[in-house]
Amino acid sequence: MKLPSATAFQALLYGVYAGLIWTPFLLLSFIDIKIFYFGLAFCGLIILPTSAICGWLEWRKLQKQENTLPSIR
Repeated sequence: MKLPSATAFQALLYGVYAGLIWTPFLLLSFIDIKIFYFGLAFCGLIILPTSAICGWLEWRKLQKQENTLPSIR
């Protein structure tokens, strides 16, 4: 499914999936538990919400662009 045809919730989920790219760094942070907690907080509080919002903003931009373009038929 392409992003312009997705719903707003699906666009948010696509953003979260893109944010999950950072999870291998959490696995590397098992060396020290303090680093793990910092990495978990960083991913959970900064990366995932930011990625979700960016996914939604891209979806919204595509929706506006799709509505303003004249249809060629």
